[in-house]
Amino acid sequence: MDDGSTEIDGRRTDTRERALGVASRLFRERGYSATSLQEIANELGVTKAALYYHFDSKIEILRALVEPIFSALEDVLAGDVDCSTARGRREFLSALIATFDAMGPEITSITIDPRAAADLKDAVFAGPLPERIAIHLVEGLVREGRANQIEAEIRVGGAIMSVYGMVEAWIHASKGTGPMDRDTSELLVAVASAALET
Repeated sequence: MDDGSTEIDGRRTDTRERALGVASRLFRERGYSATSLQEIANELGVTKAALYYHFDSKIEILRALVEPIFSALEDVLAGDVDCSTARGRREFLSALIATFDAMGPEITSITIDPRAAADLKDAVFAGPLPERIAIHLVEGLVREGRANQIEAEIRVGGAIMSVYGMVEAWIHASKGTGPMDRDTSELLVAVASAALET
């Protein structure tokens, strides 16, 4: 017996997806900081309360917009790349950077807004995923015997901060107008690898 719940669930999913599309467009056009939940609701043709049913805040919307990227990063971590060799670490870094690049212009143009960048860092990057990436690299360096625990953590911290800073610089320079070019992504891998292997 169909009690109509399938139809209701479909509408809920559709509203959520439409809200993400509208929010993404408004964030890019007006800026993340300048866009309110009320404006998103108005564009959708729903009440703010209805929007709250799907998202508690703008940070929740931002998190939902980048969720596919973090799922892809989880896939990289779940892969069988051996970080106990320089070649394995380079492959791992290449895969991570390619995944970040998959954000594409739509997301990078949003993160140009300093408030969006801060909220993204607080909501997502402060979670366990970056720490797990770092641990994966540290364990590889220690297993190989290239560094003790403290040296490995310092190298990995330097590599991660280098990549973070370079990606941020690329986002601001490119204004999120296109994907990262091959030379830029190769430069990111080279700098991070140099920090790990020095």
